[in-house]
Amino acid sequence: MPQLRLFPLHLVLFPGMPLGLHIFEERYKQMMNECLRNGEPFGVVAIRHGSEVGDPLPDIFEVGTAAHILQVEPLDEGRMNIVGVGQARFRIQHIHTDRPYLYADVEYLHLRNQRDPSLPRLMNRVGLLVHRYLEVLRQADLVKGGGHDLPGEPQSLAYLAAYVLQIPEEQKQVLVEENSLPVLLHHLAELYRRELPLARALLSPPSNEPMPFSDN
Repeated sequence: MPQLRLFPLHLVLFPGMPLGLHIFEERYKQMMNECLRNGEPFGVVAIRHGSEVGDPLPDIFEVGTAAHILQVEPLDEGRMNIVGVGQARFRIQHIHTDRPYLYADVEYLHLRNQRDPSLPRLMNRVGLLVHRYLEVLRQADLVKGGGHDLPGEPQSLAYLAAYVLQIPEEQKQVLVEENSLPVLLHHLAELYRRELPLARALLSPPSNEPMPFSDN
């Protein structure tokens, strides 16, 4: 069974999505140096309860995403900034605690139903909602640029949509744990239909029209 060194964080990483980390704890310096030396990924798991810093045994979710290191910026005292990207999802089978950091036996996960006939319809629905959502964020200066090209492949679109959506990490954990691609896209469409009006209400520029007054 494959093993992964674990990096518990207060975030959910999705396959294909970027990750930036500042490494300063001794245990994670050791972990990253080992990953770099061996050319191996590490596993990002979201913390259910506990702290990212100094907590040797935080309560973590069982499903996470392996991260491949793309860039390293060495800093003083062995610290480093790294840029990584999400790869395959995994489920923890057994956690080991005999090193300064956690590592685990894992089972890699794959999305099912990747040729389901409903995928084109679901992709069109999710893609339209993501475009509208990004336009609201752009108008609020939370994202840069004009139009955004979305992936033409359903799995990549699903994980980009999950990454962009501004919802609590506990809700993103539900998304990363989903194993059916059509169900994931359907769930994303429902979330975007809920969140898009809220984003417009919170982030759209105020109207310049005078506020109407009651006759009372």
